[in-house]
Order: sequence, then C-alpha cells, then structure tokens
Amino acid sequence: MSENINEFQNKIEFLVNGGALKTLTDYLNGKGIKALIVEPDEAGKLSVIDAAGLVPQSLTLDDEITKLFPSSIAREAYVLEFSEGSGKWQGVIQVKGEGWRIYILMETKPANPSGLIEELKPYAGLIRLWQMFKNISSTEKKLSRLSYMILATKSTLASIFEPMPLQYFASFLTDVLQESLFPKSIAILKDEGSYLTVFNGQADSIPSAGESMRPKSSRQLP
Repeated sequence: MSENINEFQNKIEFLVNGGALKTLTDYLNGKGIKALIVEPDEAGKLSVIDAAGLVPQSLTLDDEITKLFPSSIAREAYVLEFSEGSGKWQGVIQVKGEGWRIYILMETKPANPSGLIEELKPYAGLIRLWQMFKNISSTEKKLSRLSYMILATKSTLASIFEPMPLQYFASFLTDVLQESLFPKSIAILKDEGSYLTVFNGQADSIPSAGESMRPKSSRQLP
C-alpha cells in the first residue's frame, strides 16, 4: 500500500513540476506531429517551452500567432482552439485557461483538427493543473516576502519611536551628514535656553558673532 502511495505521490510531483508538459510532447511524438510548444512572455514574444520532433533555432519567436485567435477570456477550466496558420506553421492550437495560455505550432495541418482537439483534452487538463500549481507557488513566495517585510517594518518602526538618548541621536545624525554631504567639520548643538551646548563635534568650529570662540563646550547666546 505504501509503495502505491509513494508512486502516486511521485507522479503528482512529476506532473505539477513540469511533467505535464512532457506528457503532451510524448503524445505529439507518438503521433509523429512535429511541433513547438510556446507561451507568451512579458515582452509580448513567444517563448519556446518544449518541442516535439523539432530543434528550435531560437528560444523566442516573433510570430504573431496570438492574432489568429480571439482575445476572449476562458470561461471554462481550459479551452482548446484550432486555427490554420501560415508560413512555417500550418496548424496552430491554442490551449488557454484563466490567466495562462500556450500554443502548439505544427509544421503540417492535421487531417482531422477536431479529432486532434478531442485527443488533446486530457493533456490540456494536466497542463491546467501544472499552471495552477505554478500560480499557487508564486503567490506563496510573494506572501512569504510580504510577511517578512511587514515583520521587519514593525521591528524598525518600534526601534525608531522608542525613546532615543540625545547623545546617540547626535552621533547618528553626524554620521548621516558626513556620509551624505561630506562636510569638513560638523558641530551639533543643543539649545539649553540661554546657551548652546555642543553635543557633537568641536566647539571651535562654531562661528562666533564678532568674537572669538572660548575653548569650552557651550557659548552664551546674545
């Protein structure tokens, strides 16, 4: 029993990690159908994701295959559509679902397109499961990063708004100014009401109003 479960698990992992695509190419190879399997990428080109009986010269295509099919939304779990192509690809099958689509580009037009569509439906169902798994995996990664950022932001905000000693803040501010503005010298003062206290830096760097600076850490306000 455990061996059967392990075998079943391995098959599922194989399918949802890209094996579903291999089952499709194995079927096409068995039928002697030479084809490329492509999907649109973010740049609007077609990326080759597998091939049957062909060796692609490039991993991207500029063929305007998508214009052969209406841009309607798939209202079923998955939809298969056939269209006659032109040039190198005499037959094209679109397999699409919610948020995904792939194209099967065939060198020759199949003798019975509707019959081929019927035979491809189980493989299209496996492709759908693979696409669903990819979307869920991507969403999980995004949620994981989001939770980490929220936790990091929470910890950062807590440290920012905690009471900070003025001397520590003065040192922090000095470092920021030195790294961003590169001044020759910096003096940070604290207003004590009737005089200024040097919190950071040298007292002799404070410009005096018409008189020399006394060598001490504070200066009387006029």
